Order: sequence, then C-alpha cells, then structure tokens
Amino acid sequence: MKKFIFGMFIVILVSAGCTEAQKQQVTSIFSANTYNNVNQTIQQAAAVSSAQVAAMEGDTPLILASRRGDLKAVQTLLAGGADVNAANEKGFTSLMAASQEGHVEVIKALSANKKLDLEAMNWNMDTALMLAVQNNQLEAVKALLAIGAQPNYAKAGMTVLIAASYKGNPDIVRALLEAGADASVVDENNESALDVALNTNKPAVAAVLREYQNKKR
Repeated sequence: MKKFIFGMFIVILVSAGCTEAQKQQVTSIFSANTYNNVNQTIQQAAAVSSAQVAAMEGDTPLILASRRGDLKAVQTLLAGGADVNAANEKGFTSLMAASQEGHVEVIKALSANKKLDLEAMNWNMDTALMLAVQNNQLEAVKALLAIGAQPNYAKAGMTVLIAASYKGNPDIVRALLEAGADASVVDENNESALDVALNTNKPAVAAVLREYQNKKR
C-alpha cells in the first residue's frame, strides 16, 4: 500500500515538472523511519510535496515546509538528507522562507544543520536576516542573530540596520544594535540609520538610535 501511494506521488511530481532533487526529497519522507503509520506518511508527503506550487518557482519540499512553518515536515526532510541550502528560481532558500514568515522553530531546526549558509542571497541580494527585517519579524531577527547572522550585511549601500529604520520597528533596531550593527554606516544617499529615521518620521526608532549613540560616548 505504502509503495503504491509513493509511486502515485512520484507520478504527480513528474507530471508537474518538478526536478529530480524535489522528487528525491519527497522520497526521503517515505524512506524515513519517523512514521510507522501509512496514513501519517501519506499526509506528510502530501503536505510537503505541493507539486503544482513547487513547479511554478522551483520550490523544494523543504522550502515549502519552511515557508508554512511545518516543523515536523522540516525535521523529517532534513533527516532524510534534504539539501538545507537548495534555492528556488528566485534564489530563496528554506532559511529565507522561514525567516520571511517568522517561523522561529523552523529557523532553529535548519540551523542544526552545520552546512546551513546563513548569508546566502536571493536574486534581490537579500539574506535571511534582511528578509526578516523587511517583514518586521522581530523574533526571527533575534533567532538569526543568535545563530550568527551578520548584523552589518549591506546590499547596494543599504545595511540591515538602515532597512530596519525604514521599516520603523524600534525593537528590531535595538536587537541589531545589541548584536553589533554599526549605526555610523551611511547609504548611497549619505544617510545613516538615524538620518533615515528622522527623514521618514520614525521617532521611536530615532530615539533608540540616539540612546545607543549616547551610550557609546
């Protein structure tokens, strides 16, 4: 029964145009010893295969599970040998997907893999930390910083801290500063994070940055 259902899933994946890597990751679910019940195995595979969605942007099952925050699926796929750094057609990895959606437990699960690339960039040169900042995911930002994400990453002159100033979340700005973000760096417009906060009417962010500056004096 299990082999028959497995075969059906592979047929679906092939018809949806999924890659060999995606098929192999779905295979890992069926070969893993995590589930003793056939129905559970079927449900898990169905949840992380999502073949039609995966075919559109090249999402692997691990990326899909990470985006949904499905911790059990993520753990199963990793245990089955899924590539933790595999990216879709837009350069999004599983860590980026989890960070963008704020799935802290998934971030922690992915970080247990020593091969995880914390500083991988998508097609827009965003790292997982930059995506977490841009989407106001405070807990994800804290989790990424805790596992070693670089607080001074910059793309096209915009640092993570400056991006946080634009978003206007003072708690994220504080977390970045405490992790070692350099508030003196300026962007292409010669504006620092404080300048951005003042020019975009983000008084709470400006207050945090001024407080930090005063502590350093």
